[in-house]
Amino acid sequence: VHFFQGRYDYECPGELVEAYYNILEAPDKSFTWFANSAHDIYYDEANAFNQLVIQLAGEILADYED
Repeated sequence: VHFFQGRYDYECPGELVEAYYNILEAPDKSFTWFANSAHDIYYDEANAFNQLVIQLAGEILADYED
């Protein structure tokens, strides 16, 4: 489970998302704050978002190669 959260997201308040993340039990989880984004991280910080998605996808796929 991977959470991407914009610091200025008022649609889905980051404090609530972070609280949920902290109690969530999952074998693999991560939480990334995007400092200059609101709800549309993929638009507000497209390069950083795309790089992180590619990185995480590579990590996930590497787990399945074995």
